[in-house]
Amino acid sequence: MDFSNYINSVDIRDYHRKIGYEYNSIEAAWIVWECRSITLSEKYNAWKWIINNMPDQIIETGNNKNPFNGESFHKILNKYIDMQNEFIDDFIRDGEGCFYTYSVISKSLEAYAEFERHTFFSRWLECVDAIRNEELSEYTKLATVYRMKPNAKEKFLLKGFIEINLEGQIMDLNIYFDDDRVDKYIDLQYLFESLWLEFPTPFKKGDILYIKEIFEHNNPFVMTDLKIRGDYSDMSICGYEMLDSKSYSLVEDYKTSRFMGIQYNEWWNYMNAEYYKNELTGINRCLIPVSNCLKGEYDDDLELLLTSYHRIIMEEIYKATKPINILDEYLKRAGIEPDSKNEKESV
Repeated sequence: MDFSNYINSVDIRDYHRKIGYEYNSIEAAWIVWECRSITLSEKYNAWKWIINNMPDQIIETGNNKNPFNGESFHKILNKYIDMQNEFIDDFIRDGEGCFYTYSVISKSLEAYAEFERHTFFSRWLECVDAIRNEELSEYTKLATVYRMKPNAKEKFLLKGFIEINLEGQIMDLNIYFDDDRVDKYIDLQYLFESLWLEFPTPFKKGDILYIKEIFEHNNPFVMTDLKIRGDYSDMSICGYEMLDSKSYSLVEDYKTSRFMGIQYNEWWNYMNAEYYKNELTGINRCLIPVSNCLKGEYDDDLELLLTSYHRIIMEEIYKATKPINILDEYLKRAGIEPDSKNEKESV
């Protein structure tokens, strides 16, 4: 089985194929778990293939507090699958004073939004059918179904939720138990989150990347390095990004003394990073000299870096403060030299 097919990042996927990277059972199972494009049923099939066809491993995380250290991974993975199926059986079981409602998730290159539907169903399949039959936009691909139960105070208690695609297939779970299984599964439900895995990537210091989020967030940054070993939450990539001046006005920025420019940050997780292939525009043009500097193309001379960074920042400030919809005649009266070209572009 080619587990590189399950990697979200196209660039990392292609790189693993190029170098012929071979996954152990823990790495393969983690990649399947992290994959966003397959159903939960497809994940189960892949995990069962791993158990039946790949060598078992003893879990060693490097974290002394990890409850799975020293355990057979195949054994724990089987328990993980059983736990998830147990939750699904509970969730879709009608009755018990529970009801279902749902929200739909819309995503595009520019935005992500979740819209609640204030409709309630006594049966799981009725709720799923309502989602299938709803006329939705082309950007809506997923729905979240909630199982709820009213309590004595007439408030609704959330009993977990399941994310499905528009065909009604389960994509992801948010597991919730409110009986003695809470203690039984408190660690197991976070099996994959407790792991930190080091995969090879094609990225180098100075590369301009972005994180391929579920809603395709396109915020570029210049990579510096990967975060040190920890758990799943530490599988981050670090670097520099530009604060987008379009997100707030320069007047507000001046009054509140908010920082505008470059900042160091970290993004989770590095296995979803890809090369940023779009043209850098606006303030993000500053990432070009920063990238070149980190790659060593300026040697030890910082003059070009500082000059280009300052020039681009000032150009963007000029664009943001340029008067618009004002006739040249009045601009001249105010002592401002008209920019005919820019004025035409703004019309």
